[in-house]
This record gives sequence, structure tokens and C-alpha cells, in this order.
Amino acid sequence: MGRGGRQVPGPHPVARFGVAAHAAWRPWRSRVPGTGIRRWFPFGPDVMHRAGQGRRMAVKCPKFLGNVCSLQVALWGVAVWALFAGNALAALPEGVHRLQRNDYLVAADLTYVETQTSELVLADEHLLAANSTAAFTFDPAAATLEVLEAWVLQPDGQRLDVPAENIFTRPSAAARNTPGFVASQTTTIEFPQLRLGSVVHCTWRHVVSKPAVFGFNVVFALGLGGHMRQETRIEAPSSVPLQWGQRGGFAVDDAQAGSNRVLTAAIDVGALSPAEASMVSPMDVGPVFVATTLAGYEALGAVYAARSAGKAAPTPEIAALARNIVGDAKGLDAARAVHDWVAAHIRYVAVFLNESDNVVPHEAATVLRNGYGDCKDHVVLMQALLGTLGIRVLPALVNWGISMEPLPLWSSASFNHVLAYLPDFDTYANPTDPFAVFGVLDNGLADKLTVIASGDGEKRQTPAQTPASNTYQYNAELSVDADGTVHGKVRMTLSPGADGAVRRVLAGASSLAALANQLLQATPEGGYGEIRSTNPRDLTKHLEIEGQ
Repeated sequence: MGRGGRQVPGPHPVARFGVAAHAAWRPWRSRVPGTGIRRWFPFGPDVMHRAGQGRRMAVKCPKFLGNVCSLQVALWGVAVWALFAGNALAALPEGVHRLQRNDYLVAADLTYVETQTSELVLADEHLLAANSTAAFTFDPAAATLEVLEAWVLQPDGQRLDVPAENIFTRPSAAARNTPGFVASQTTTIEFPQLRLGSVVHCTWRHVVSKPAVFGFNVVFALGLGGHMRQETRIEAPSSVPLQWGQRGGFAVDDAQAGSNRVLTAAIDVGALSPAEASMVSPMDVGPVFVATTLAGYEALGAVYAARSAGKAAPTPEIAALARNIVGDAKGLDAARAVHDWVAAHIRYVAVFLNESDNVVPHEAATVLRNGYGDCKDHVVLMQALLGTLGIRVLPALVNWGISMEPLPLWSSASFNHVLAYLPDFDTYANPTDPFAVFGVLDNGLADKLTVIASGDGEKRQTPAQTPASNTYQYNAELSVDADGTVHGKVRMTLSPGADGAVRRVLAGASSLAALANQLLQATPEGGYGEIRSTNPRDLTKHLEIEGQ
């Protein structure tokens, strides 16, 4: 094990399987925090990579910390890659169809250059259909991007260089399930004349000239991607406090080269089992390599707290609104009233117009004036409102989703969402979700590693769910007429831990009559009926539903 390294045994392939995927509204699912900008790897989503500057991968907040990922390299690295470029897959083991190499040259100030080389054999119809392009997203205010090479090697040995007119750079679009606006740009390569057996190749150079808020971070999570090789090389001055961790079989070498430290990590992955229904995130069971300059989880919380300081400053308008919302309520009752108001009145929209927007909330007064914001903005407004009432609220960084295992080492990519934590009551709340009851965390947030954003930062665990918080009562009556007609009545009451998805369905229906018909049409019997329910947006009452 190298200096500053951590080897973590991978979980059993089926460990923690069976955790239900959270099939609810997820504006958070498209982004994973990091520091900078985000993107998917070229040639499909099997590999996730996140770097200190760049937007990133699959797994989301609401745009907390934005997405993580982007890449770069030095002129020294370009020469090395040039040796590799002309000899597509000569060094690959038999059966390996995908290769990705990332080379980072990191400066003492944590700016860096990365060269990324990717190759893929279009070995079957699925790969052929899914990989006609390669794309890279970057922040033009902090970095530059250049395509060094792009070509197609045909099965007969003919090489086709991608013409310049097949390479496009355009403003990036916000993800479809994360409404908002971004200032990043995306360069796309359109490969010509693809056929079964073609090899697609591209080499990018991404130069980051502005250090990311959380320093230098890279995460390579292979998930369930198979038949591939991943290679990473990081060179940095010995003074750079680089730490690393891995699980799942990465071979890591940590050595000195003069005054620099050189870290390499590589893995070959053969055939893997396919994904299972309702399984945890592939990140939890696949190989992962992490490198970071962060000192620990607490450092993440301290940086977030420092960068967001002053954003929750109250204004006379905020103070008056807080008094109007809570009336005579005190303590937790007042906090619940404010949470419910924020959840109901602030829409989820993320606006990232510069790099710091990924990790810094807007001012509470701005959020209130606009009536929208991302998860950070929902929490900062709740902080401001409750602050005028003497109730403390701290941001809590967490991963919202079906990933249940922390990364093998802390990283800015560890979290994708921000909760509100009330330290005086040891209570967590999720004001971003308009259907989440105050103090109740759904199965994508419960029993998760969290970092409290405070002066020193604090590593904690969110409360686990209990059977009592996940119950529903279902009473049904059925009668059958002599002619076979079936009459039914049902009454259902759900606890706060189990009702979020149902509230969402009820609130999203064009009408309860239309919802009833939709549900009945999905049954073998068909029929007609009606549904009645309490107001799904009223978080102060248990959800009750009746149907007949």
C-alpha cells in the first residue's frame, strides 16, 4: 500500500442487494457533487470519472456541488499518448473491448492538465448503436478543452480521421431531470462510417487553470462495466497532499520521481454479472479508485461552511415572513411550519452560471425573491427564516439515492445533496422535496453518511428508518354479484415514511378520476371507479386514500 493510500475490500457482489430503487421524483439524480463541471464518459456510462474541475456523472442533487468530471494533460503526457495512439488495441488482453487512460499533471496550486484517451471496439450491435459519438463537458471560465485525436479504425485496417466539421462545441443543456441553467460547454465528436467491428478512438486535453473549490479530486467507478481496462496516472509535486483509496482490485503504485510523486492505478475487468432488479447502485459493487487532496470528510464540511458564510443573512422581509408562517408556534413546531412553507413555495430550479454556483448557495433573499432554487438554496432559505426565530440550522451534505456504501476514501464526489440539520433538536429535514414530511428521511437518505457543514465540519450518520415509520393500513371489502360483477371498497392510511411516492402520484394526476381509470385499466378486470384522498400536499396530516 502506498503512502496516503487506503485499500478497502469490495462488498460481496450481492451485498445489500434488494434495496428498492427509489422510484420517486428525483431532480437530484443527474448530478454528483464534485467541484467544477460534469459529464459522462465517452463511449457510454459504464465508467464514471470525476475530476476536480468538471461536471459529472450519473449517480445527483439537485445540483449540489454540481457534477464532477473533466480531464486534462501536459505536453509531456501528449508525447506518451502519441506512442499509444497509433496502435489501437495491441496491448489489450483478449476479450477487452474498452480502454480508457487518464493522465494528470498537477501543479502545486492544484491546477492541472489531463489527457484522456478512450478506445472502444464496437463488438456487438448494442455498442454500435450506442457509441456513434463521444462528448466532454467543461467550464470555459476555468478550463480549456482540445481534441488531440479522433479516428475510426475499420475491421479491414483502414483508418478514418474524424474531420474538423464533425467536432462541435455548444453550450451544455441542463439535464432533463434536473431543471435549470448551466454555463458549461460540451464538445462532441461524431464518428463517421461506423460498422460492426470498428474501433473508435479519441484523445482529449483538458487544461484547468482555476483550482476547484474542493481541490483536486478524481473518482473512477466502473460499476458493472465489463470487458474493459482502466488506467490512471497522476503526477504532482511531493508537497501536494494527495491521498488515495480503492476497492475491487485496482493495482496501485505510489512512487517518487525526483521531486514529484507519481501515482498509477490500473484494472482489467472481464465479464460481469448483469444488473439485478431493485439492486443498489452499481458503484457499491463495482471497482472504485479515488484520489483527493482533501484532508478528510470534516474538511468538506468546513469548506462548504466557509464558502456559504453570510448567504443566510436575514432581511426585514424574511423576518416578517417567518413570523407570519409560524404564528405562535415554538421550537420544533415552528421549524416544521417553516420547512413545510419552503417545500411548498420554492420550486426546484438550479442555476449554475459560474464554477462556485455548484457548491455555494445563492443568498436567501434572492431565493425568496425568485421563488426557486436548488437543494442548497432551499436549505439556506430555511436557515434564514428559522435564524430570525433563534433556531439554528446547518447544511448536511449527503448522497441521495440508491448508493448505500461510501466511497473507499472521502471525496467531493461523496455527496450530491444538502439537507437541513437542526442541531438543537438533532433533526434532519429535506425541504427540497415538496412531499417529504418534516423530520422524515426516505430510503434514499436514511442511514447515510453525512457531513455537517460547520467551522470544523462533522462526520455523522443520518437516522435509520424503523418499521414503525414505514407502515400502511389497508382495508378492503369485495362483493361479487350473481352475474360476476365485482364491487370493491378500499381505505388506505400511510405513515410519513411510506407515503412520499404516493403523495407525488396523487399530486401529479390531472384528476383523481383520471388516476382511478388509469389504475383500473392496468388490471385484467378493468372496470370503472373513483378515488378520494386527503390533500397530498398537506404535510401536517397522514395521507388517507379511499377508492371504490
